[in-house]
Amino acid sequence: MKEGLNPLSFNQEDKPKIHSQSSKNKKRMTLEEKIEHEIKENEIRWGRELSESDKSILEIAIRNELGDKQCKTCDDMKWLGYPVDDFKSPMFGKYYSCPDCTDTKSPHIQEVKYEQANIRASSPPLLDNFDPGIQETARGRKVVKQAYDYVNNWVNGEVVMMLALVGGTGVGKTHLALGSAARLVEKGKGVKYMNGEQFANELRPRSFKDDEGQSQRQFRDELVNTEYLILDEVGIATDSTGWMASQYQEIISHRFDIENPTLITGNIEKHHEETPEKAIERVLGSRVVSRLKDQTKSRLCSMWEANDLRPIMGKSK
Repeated sequence: MKEGLNPLSFNQEDKPKIHSQSSKNKKRMTLEEKIEHEIKENEIRWGRELSESDKSILEIAIRNELGDKQCKTCDDMKWLGYPVDDFKSPMFGKYYSCPDCTDTKSPHIQEVKYEQANIRASSPPLLDNFDPGIQETARGRKVVKQAYDYVNNWVNGEVVMMLALVGGTGVGKTHLALGSAARLVEKGKGVKYMNGEQFANELRPRSFKDDEGQSQRQFRDELVNTEYLILDEVGIATDSTGWMASQYQEIISHRFDIENPTLITGNIEKHHEETPEKAIERVLGSRVVSRLKDQTKSRLCSMWEANDLRPIMGKSK
């Protein structure tokens, strides 16, 4: 009896045969009927019932022959390999279910998607749990509600290429950032979350590839090209040389120009009578501010009048 079929090691004898038919019959058969017909033909050929794995391989072969691939991510293989070249890595040679064509609600697929987005799958803050009403003052509730509305509209499809939230510590910016990332993952969007410390660590000058085999340029390209980018706490990782600001400017400006949506939260304290635009310019530079001024594609919300919620909540936002 033949072993199960391996799509990566077919020889011509073992490969399932796709039998030719008359043009007349081909035209009458739907794709599903053709797949069923070929399964029966191969079962006769092998003298046994095909396993579910063999049936899947045969279906993939038929779809490929007809140019009818349903999933462009995995070519209907239903799985992907971790992009790890280091054979010492525990992920080397391992595979996971394709997140674009398998059960996206399964715990494993959700875990993969959260991992790709750089957020914890166990208990990320959710937008549904965000309550602007906890602010102690009417003005605080108003600005936090405005920030929530901006973010909620953004994750639900409003065409905004840059959304910036500026405020002090503990007013809910990170909750909104992580909550929006989780919502986008649930919607099946490509998203990457990155806080200021992570951003600085990844882009710190180095002359070699890191352990994951990803260079600085590859990392920048990933941030530029990901569907949705969330840059949290951009005011944390600044330096006196302005080098960090230049990295933010390059990525944010490029994304805006190619119309990839970006959410920015700035843990930026107000200096005297400084405007939100001036605060962002101080941290991120003039190129980012110039794009924020395009109100047809940008939104800016100041949360300076909101109170620090950490003493109330008993934990950092």
